[in-house]
Amino acid sequence: MSTSKRPWTLGSTRGSSLGAALVAAPVLLSSACDSGKSGTAASTSPASTGPTSGTSTSGTSALPTPIGSRWPRPSGPQFAILAGQGIGPIRLRAKLSTVERHMELACPARAPGVCRYAERGAEFFLDGEDRVERMHLHRVGRRVAGTQMGIFNGAIPPDLQFGMLPEAVMEGLGKPTRVIQGDAGAYPGTVEQHEYAGMVLEYDRMPSGQLVLSGIRIPK
Repeated sequence: MSTSKRPWTLGSTRGSSLGAALVAAPVLLSSACDSGKSGTAASTSPASTGPTSGTSTSGTSALPTPIGSRWPRPSGPQFAILAGQGIGPIRLRAKLSTVERHMELACPARAPGVCRYAERGAEFFLDGEDRVERMHLHRVGRRVAGTQMGIFNGAIPPDLQFGMLPEAVMEGLGKPTRVIQGDAGAYPGTVEQHEYAGMVLEYDRMPSGQLVLSGIRIPK
């Protein structure tokens, strides 16, 4: 998962410690089909390296054939995750048409009361007037309504991203006001929830045993 600076990054004083905290990112990618669940595993598995291209006619070893990446990549505009407000310019109470305009894509999956951008890891829950009343963002690999979620292209400013360990997130946000064990009100299988003003962070346990930031609900 990329650790390059985002447009909203405020500085680099914490960059080294937060970068080290992203050790779980490769785990998220390698388990993108949620610990063995079927789905789009082929799109989230590294390409086979295969044999090298062999030896050239001059007797020197030829360079290996370049390998293309099959890891999922973020798509669409980047958004800052804003507690109690929304993501980037998409705020609570925004109309669905506003969501689509800022997402730069018509809603790919509509169901009663929800617009889902699975490839971008975002769900927008709508009221009877098609206005956003809450949002749910997910790490890559979570399965929602039978579809595997892609990568959310954004972070909590300055640089708190999905895949980070709880200790690293708390370094940036401070201690949560409340810690909830279990998945009540959260994505099924969530192990721990950390409440902050205007949002709830969800942590999943990876096959490695690590807890990593895996979901964000706005409002809580």
